[in-house]
Amino acid sequence: IMSNSWGGLAESAILQQAVSDANAAGILFVAAAGNNGADNDKAPFYPASYKMDNVLAVGAINNRARLSSFSNFGLTRVHIAAPGENILSTTPQGFETMSGTSMATPHVAGVAALLLSSEPQLTATQLKARIVDTAKPLFRLKNRISSGGMVDAYAALSNQKPVPDLSDPNLLAGHQTGSVSSAHPYPMSNDQVLTVKVPSAKRIAFHFSRFETEPNFDYVEILDPAGRSYDKLSGYHSDEYSEIIEGDTILLHFTS
Repeated sequence: IMSNSWGGLAESAILQQAVSDANAAGILFVAAAGNNGADNDKAPFYPASYKMDNVLAVGAINNRARLSSFSNFGLTRVHIAAPGENILSTTPQGFETMSGTSMATPHVAGVAALLLSSEPQLTATQLKARIVDTAKPLFRLKNRISSGGMVDAYAALSNQKPVPDLSDPNLLAGHQTGSVSSAHPYPMSNDQVLTVKVPSAKRIAFHFSRFETEPNFDYVEILDPAGRSYDKLSGYHSDEYSEIIEGDTILLHFTS
């Protein structure tokens, strides 16, 4: 098993041959998908994008189970996700927290090593298939990477098929169409709470058909009526669901 936290946009015949040689030697080649926030299906990132049976490309997610804003993705060329934001790691100076698909990749390589220690007869392609097939589904990754989920060590070791992501708002019973809006254009120092209520609902989530704000400057925070924060969005998240909130009311706190 090789853990490869490196890469770039330039294709190389020598590098491709090296990955091919690793494949012939039965080596699983776990590779970082890249940190350009780009679609690897359209703009390949190497060596993660080489179409070889032994390549397992890894994207990064944050602690809210969202694809990290920097992480590359790709429905065919990125296979699985793993935690990649604010990961504690060793450095020559001691311990530091770092972010990137380079931090996500060792999580997957480690699970592969754990699985191989338990089932040493598995080939590289069998290791890859097991890890991908037992990924924990995350609905926000469904149309972004091939497995639609994150690495799951317990599921891989026990060879369990994944269960549905119960946090998926698509599983809620009904949908109600409506809209709430701030002023257009909104003021520079906007601080506004918008309320959405669906009488008799037991659980509620908000869907943004189009979400565009100034990244890291304007924010929409998702709150319950008690003021508990569930999510905070900035940047571009069109066709995006909020977290599910218990009850019939959801608050959108918009600040700029």
